[in-house]
Amino acid sequence: MALRRRLPSAKDTVYAFLACLVPIGGWSVFRMLDEGIPVWVLQMRPWDVIGTVAYVQAFALFEGTVIFAGLLLLAFALPARWFRDQFVPIATAIVYASAAWFVAAHQNDETLRTWGWRQLLPWLGAYSASLLLLSAAVHRSVRLRTLISSYVDRVSVLATTYLALAAMGVIIVLIRNL
Repeated sequence: MALRRRLPSAKDTVYAFLACLVPIGGWSVFRMLDEGIPVWVLQMRPWDVIGTVAYVQAFALFEGTVIFAGLLLLAFALPARWFRDQFVPIATAIVYASAAWFVAAHQNDETLRTWGWRQLLPWLGAYSASLLLLSAAVHRSVRLRTLISSYVDRVSVLATTYLALAAMGVIIVLIRNL
């Protein structure tokens, strides 16, 4: 019973999970359409292309699940009024801000690979500070929480569709490996 009070409601958990899947799944689809599939169809048989797409989508689902589990652990560890009570808007804001940072990191991959800790630490500090400031802004602003919650309500249909496609990807990966 105490565990149930420490975690967000089932509805909030589902909505936050679906919101978490959108940027991760969207980025994986974008990268596949941009650089993957056009090359894969020239080099592979159709079943191999389907399998490769399934692996990408299964990994994106796994990645989204791991990130979401971290958010649930954070909600469990922090006081309820800090995170659990506004779980959907704060978790969504954290995931989307993190996605923006990681897209920027991906676009600057070659530069980041050459950096040492001295160059990387300011980026990590700015990333952490941006998440804290964004979380505080969401926590303080009813209007921002309402805006994010409204967005999550609308995007949940897209996320449910993505979840179904990613689940099919997992099934295809399992079939290919049996």
